[in-house]
Amino acid sequence: MADFAPYHGDGSTTHVPVRAFATAAAAHSEADRLTAEVRTAYTPVQFLVFTRREFPTERMAALCATVGLAPPEFPGDDYWVCEEFQRWWLEHRSRLTPEFERSVWELFADRIRLYRVVERPLED
Repeated sequence: MADFAPYHGDGSTTHVPVRAFATAAAAHSEADRLTAEVRTAYTPVQFLVFTRREFPTERMAALCATVGLAPPEFPGDDYWVCEEFQRWWLEHRSRLTPEFERSVWELFADRIRLYRVVERPLED
């Protein structure tokens, strides 16, 4: 069964069953398809919750260099920097290539888990 499991920033998740499958391979295939669908309709910054300390500054700077942009900066003492990153994304959206967006999705793959496959016994 493929379960929806959005990340909440505090390590908790909510699991909402999406569909049941006869095989794990079929479930993984559907989870991959649904994830690809979400990635084309949304930006990764819409799913992120993180602090300044957690932000992968060096890796993001390297990605930004590939499209000729300065990486996002987080001035001030704010602990949470999600909104600043969202503003940066929207401000530069027209210059972000599909490859850049895919790379950012991958950069935050450990923090954005859209779907997962779990095995469960069938109930009567």
